[in-house]
Amino acid sequence: MTRTEAYLALNLLPQVGPVRVRKLLRHFGSPERILSAKSSEIVQVEGFGSAQAEAIAGWESQIDLAGELKKDPRTRAQPPHAGGRALSAPSA
Repeated sequence: MTRTEAYLALNLLPQVGPVRVRKLLRHFGSPERILSAKSSEIVQVEGFGSAQAEAIAGWESQIDLAGELKKDPRTRAQPPHAGGRALSAPSA
């Protein structure tokens, strides 16, 4: 999974907005690591309960990432805005 694909997946989760993604990024370091985290790891992040942690840890059962990528080939270069709350990699 690419970094862009991981950001896209996070943006498609209804339980996760930009503030929560930032908290998760501070804790885990990358969007790929967030998506590979277990719910027991996610719940340790301030502001995350077991319901949110389980939803994030089980993201693959909620999101058809391959289907989303097929909708618009440009998503490989830049994630689309999901409800106006897209968050991408911070500028260096």
